[in-house]
Amino acid sequence: GELRSSRLEDLEIEGVFRATKDYIDFCLLKEDVNPFISQIELRPLPEEYLHGFGTSVLKLISRNNLGDTNDDIRFPDDQNDRIWKRKETSTPTSALPLSFNVSNVDLKDSVTPPLQVLQTALTHPERLEFVHDGLETDDYEYSVFLHFLELNGTVRAGQRVFDIYLNNEIKKEKFDVLAGGSKNSYTALNISANGSLNIT
Repeated sequence: GELRSSRLEDLEIEGVFRATKDYIDFCLLKEDVNPFISQIELRPLPEEYLHGFGTSVLKLISRNNLGDTNDDIRFPDDQNDRIWKRKETSTPTSALPLSFNVSNVDLKDSVTPPLQVLQTALTHPERLEFVHDGLETDDYEYSVFLHFLELNGTVRAGQRVFDIYLNNEIKKEKFDVLAGGSKNSYTALNISANGSLNIT
């Protein structure tokens, strides 16, 4: 093969696909240089990962743990061995990290992040903004999954309400974390993006 870089870098690609047979075909297609791979891992995941999607394949762009100052979280804290990396906010003024030792939360399904991820968060009196650069330069469809856990036991439904924008386009208006009667909730949003993605 040929290395087109001045330094050696690790490249990891994570994806989810729906198996339709009792075996799996995996192929690396040659373009300019000979392809190579050092390791491949296959793990079963619950059907919820692709529930409601017309596609049978999802490629991971980023999976982030907000408000945590420790190392990345993965197995055994996450039984599905997803890797949750720390993510800095792009909000102009510093966001405040929150951390609570929460134990009495019903995590309804295996798609929900582990409790170690949910019990840390970022807050800001005006807005939180996150920018993901380095996306493909053609128009592609992206799915954004946002998970929330109310860490303040005194907050009631109707009090933690905010709008969610993707690339300055409003996707959720007056989203209420506690509207469903549970402390934890999530929303899945779709957006067509080119080059970068802004979450506000």
